[in-house]
Amino acid sequence: MKGLFTLLLNAILVGCVSAPIAPNLRLPERSEKTCPQITLPPIGQRVVIDIDGDKITTNADGERLLRSYVLARELLK
Repeated sequence: MKGLFTLLLNAILVGCVSAPIAPNLRLPERSEKTCPQITLPPIGQRVVIDIDGDKITTNADGERLLRSYVLARELLK
């Protein structure tokens, strides 16, 4: 049984080979238009965000942080 386990383990670990795959494949050029970028403001010294169901209470720093979070999530979609 130990010999079978060793054989399977060797087949898994040694099963990789170095071979060229699709040598004529070219990756598309990336441009900044395809990947939008934003500059997020720094987090304030005192951030207050209180979310209670549909009611949200924030101070100025909390609102800035919350709006930045929503914008970042939209850009990641």
